[in-house]
Amino acid sequence: MKLKGSKKEAQLICLLHGSGGSGKSAVINLVQACTRSYCESIGHPYTSRTIVVSAMLGVAVTLLHGETTHSLVGLNRSGITKEEQDMWVDTRLLIIDEVSFALKKDFEKLHEHIGLLMKDTYKIYGGLNIVFAGDYSQLEPVKQEPIYESYVPEFHGRLNCFIELDGMHRFKDDVEWGERLSQFREGEPTLDDIDVINENCLVDGEPLPVGIQIASYRNRERDAINS
Repeated sequence: MKLKGSKKEAQLICLLHGSGGSGKSAVINLVQACTRSYCESIGHPYTSRTIVVSAMLGVAVTLLHGETTHSLVGLNRSGITKEEQDMWVDTRLLIIDEVSFALKKDFEKLHEHIGLLMKDTYKIYGGLNIVFAGDYSQLEPVKQEPIYESYVPEFHGRLNCFIELDGMHRFKDDVEWGERLSQFREGEPTLDDIDVINENCLVDGEPLPVGIQIASYRNRERDAINS
């Protein structure tokens, strides 16, 4: 992407925001499909590294067929290897899902490590195009302060694109259920909404229906169930 009247490339730093079921995953899949088609049309190779997809949560990684952001960018490590730098040579876009779980220190480390991976520590995120996807009306980071409680230069000061998805595509066959979940998301559930939720809770000893969603206490258990 280039700025009009200039040879300087414009870097995209986007927040793709929306409730569960609004179509964020569909958008991510479409971006990958369109990029693959475009690369084929101009004879440019499209690889698994052209668009790198990651997520802050393991369960989202399972659904997106990506990698955890912590593992991908080395958020829990102090440095980056030459082999890792070589893997990012052809990367044009990084997508980070479930960004509402990212902490201030995560954005600071993202900026530092992506700059090392892209071999350009002078530009924000090494000059790489980034899409942060998620929903800041959902769960907050565990025992940590969400980033909207304070200013984070690497996030608030650098976003140049904001997209809000307001659809309920996941609930097109059950609009009523989608509207009830929306009430909870907005923090305004009615007593009727709460009663409906409680009516659908299972009692210990009852057999699990086929295809039911299962809640688990630990991430590793949830990842095992999804896998």
